[in-house]
Amino acid sequence: MKLVARGVRNISWVWVTLQLLATVALAAEKLQVDLIPQGPRPRNHSLIPVEARFKWDSTRILEGRLEMEFREGNQVLGRYRSGDLALTGGEQRFRMLLPPTSAPFSDSQVEVLMKFVTAGNKMEIEPSMLSLPTARERSLVVGWCDAATTGVELSSDLVRNLRLEHFAPPLDTIAQRLLTTSMVRLTPEDLPAQPLAYTSFDVMVLKEAAFKAASERQLQALVRWVNGGGSVCVFLGGGLQAHHVRFLNQLAESSANGPAFICDSAGNLLPPQRDMLCRHTGVGRSVLVSSKNESETSLNDPTWRTAAMFLWKLRSGQARAIADSGHWELPEKPSTGNPPVARGQPFFFQNRPQYAAPLSYGVQPTDLGAELMNRLMPRTVRLIPFSALIGMLLVFLIVIGPADYFILGFFRRRRFTWLLFPAASIAFTLGTVLMANHYLGLRDQRRSLTVVDLAKDGTTLRWNRYELVFAARDKQAVTELKDTLWAQLDIQAAPVDLYNPYNRAYNRSYGYRADTERAAAPPLYAGTLPVHFQTSETIRQWRPELNRFFSFEPPPVPPIKNWRAIEEAWPDLQTLRAKLAETKSFSGELHVFSKPHSPPPPDSTGILPAAILEALCLGDNHGLLSVVSQISPTGGSNFEDVQAMDPESNDSVLALVTQIGEDIVVYRRCFYGN
Repeated sequence: MKLVARGVRNISWVWVTLQLLATVALAAEKLQVDLIPQGPRPRNHSLIPVEARFKWDSTRILEGRLEMEFREGNQVLGRYRSGDLALTGGEQRFRMLLPPTSAPFSDSQVEVLMKFVTAGNKMEIEPSMLSLPTARERSLVVGWCDAATTGVELSSDLVRNLRLEHFAPPLDTIAQRLLTTSMVRLTPEDLPAQPLAYTSFDVMVLKEAAFKAASERQLQALVRWVNGGGSVCVFLGGGLQAHHVRFLNQLAESSANGPAFICDSAGNLLPPQRDMLCRHTGVGRSVLVSSKNESETSLNDPTWRTAAMFLWKLRSGQARAIADSGHWELPEKPSTGNPPVARGQPFFFQNRPQYAAPLSYGVQPTDLGAELMNRLMPRTVRLIPFSALIGMLLVFLIVIGPADYFILGFFRRRRFTWLLFPAASIAFTLGTVLMANHYLGLRDQRRSLTVVDLAKDGTTLRWNRYELVFAARDKQAVTELKDTLWAQLDIQAAPVDLYNPYNRAYNRSYGYRADTERAAAPPLYAGTLPVHFQTSETIRQWRPELNRFFSFEPPPVPPIKNWRAIEEAWPDLQTLRAKLAETKSFSGELHVFSKPHSPPPPDSTGILPAAILEALCLGDNHGLLSVVSQISPTGGSNFEDVQAMDPESNDSVLALVTQIGEDIVVYRRCFYGN
């Protein structure tokens, strides 16, 4: 017995010793993670480029995923889980694109809580800090790509012209405080090879050496982003290769008649480039500058100032004001008088004072989301009639009242009242649920509006898909995405129509949706953005959700056949309609938008209400959009980067509207200066 007890005691001591040694070893293993942003502050509602620096103090390989939670105080702004990572001992660096988060309310410093999750353990990591623009701020980003590692001329006249706030009026204190342009320094190796990664920038600048060092894959991604609405400035020199010339011809949208750029055997352009060229490329902008012109341009040079305004896509009126005075004009404040009273409007809605909204360059709320949500709501979904609810209530009161008293009294069985009442309650509860299922549906329903921007040859430049999800049950919806950005749209509700019960049911109060109306936590992004990742969101029963998908890849809708004939017929609308009628695969409507020459569209169309179609084509004129006519694509949770024309110029949009099943598709072709 003593030997057995001694053996057990020895085994216990060995086990405790091993546990202590393991604990000491684990304590010695420490993981540190620092998030280094690519620039001082990212764009509003866009991907956040960072460099994650890992320091793993161990000799073993650590495999797992990095989980992040973005917080402003106790409020969770966003969640992200990276793809699989394998860490060796020492320091390692990974470039990441973090998902866009909700804008912090007051403090731009956002705390990032992190943990590294392995197969059987979670390692807590010290929090990091990121600077994000608040809801009132507008953060613009210019990518400055140069092969030189030192001597960045961020104080040069060229850079000052690229800062949009430089053109703000001296009395515009809002722009001085809340409008900032960040210059992000890049090397040719940092240039993305995926077009969606460029959505972190408003404008890209490629110096001569960087352009020569850029690979074909990088330039192809860049030109796709420019075609989809971005802006690029390229400095040209010698020593160009075939893929550089091909890139320049794609920016110039060279036709089959002949390329706009050719070069000799030494890689020099023929003829030599001397002038600064400003071109519309798809729905984007491109400026080509010879390298020797850079030293000749100064802050007051009208040529370079015009090129800078072209890259920022300033409205025609604001561009003229800057050319005359060096500053844009402040937008006129709305009238503070009484709004017009609609016919039949109740007395308490009359004589309401209309207060002027304060000037802001932040992301402005719009009622387009609410209008679109009402249009996409499934037609099979109906409100439970009030008469049906009253009828069921009356029947229930009769059953538990007179029927219970007289019928059970007649049979002298009133002692069964305590059985009849709960049975009737359960039966009518089930009846109410069945009635709700009958009117609101038993299956999840999805309807969408897809906006496809077309090039001259009918190929797709970019597409936006706005999908409404109406869930029959509370669920966790997981979406698999490849080369596509996804975001929950912030909805600004339209005014409640007291005489339309449908709108009264689904319209929400003014302002963005409160957190209490959404899920308890923001959506979770998991994977490698934007190449391949998943999103997970909580959807509540019978509460419509509107999500946005954005991509430069081929859209999930069929192309329009015989587009070449339609393109050649522009701007003859009669011939356009005839050519469109010959396209048997297309059945829809044709609309043309241009200001100020074309008449306003009709009040409604058969497929899409005119108010929605006009907002998609002509766009908005509030906030930053009162200064610029277009914003480089972000793929974020708003509509401000959808418009692609200047309503104050001779730009026009040809919109073809059709319906595929229950989904609506709008094909857009933008014509600039015609």
